[in-house]
Amino acid sequence: MAKKQTPQDAIRQEAQAILREQQRVLAHANAIARSASHEMSRYAQDDLLPRVASGGRRGYASARHAIVDEVMPAVGAAVGAALNLLDSKSPKKALASARQAISKGASVGSKSGPGAGTLIAVGIGVAALIGIGYIAYQTFRADDELWVAEDDDL
Repeated sequence: MAKKQTPQDAIRQEAQAILREQQRVLAHANAIARSASHEMSRYAQDDLLPRVASGGRRGYASARHAIVDEVMPAVGAAVGAALNLLDSKSPKKALASARQAISKGASVGSKSGPGAGTLIAVGIGVAALIGIGYIAYQTFRADDELWVAEDDDL
């Protein structure tokens, strides 16, 4: 005699069938995700990495050119002019020579506007100045409550 199936047994069998189907679907999705991951890795290695490296090399060359050929001569001329101004006995002559040196240093490039490398170099310089200012501020600020008392109520 076959035992009659109760409603709980029918629900249990249905749930087990659904669970097996979900496990099969998840295994298939996992295999697809693994395959997609391998494809993305291969695409990144073969296509994206060379493009990024090439762009990085171009950006580095542009920034280096701007710093070496445009920024450094102007900074050197400005520092030299400031030193001449400090050392000279005739401020008018020193100021005139400083203006001349700065204009020569600034007119080295023949471009009409700043390039990407120049903007990057200026940004780095501004960030460095801000960092130095913040460090100086943190060093010299007055802290009235340098030590914080611990609470014993914990």
